[in-house]
Amino acid sequence: PNPFTNTITIEFELKNPEKMNITIYNHLGEKVETIEEDPVYRNHQVNLDAGDLPAGVYFCVIRANREIQTMKMIKL
Repeated sequence: PNPFTNTITIEFELKNPEKMNITIYNHLGEKVETIEEDPVYRNHQVNLDAGDLPAGVYFCVIRANREIQTMKMIKL
């Protein structure tokens, strides 16, 4: 769910098995978290524990092969 409080589940789908990473940036563009996963395929979920992050706006960037997807997240 977005907005979220302490944890958020990031869901995405990949058409081919690919190694991927998720990078979380704060509103200033500073990297606050990086998650790397071994090759994943089809529907995939990553749980992010953001309990130590302050409330605010964050950006989640998912990179897999040549694809990049960005989503805005709001922590209450």
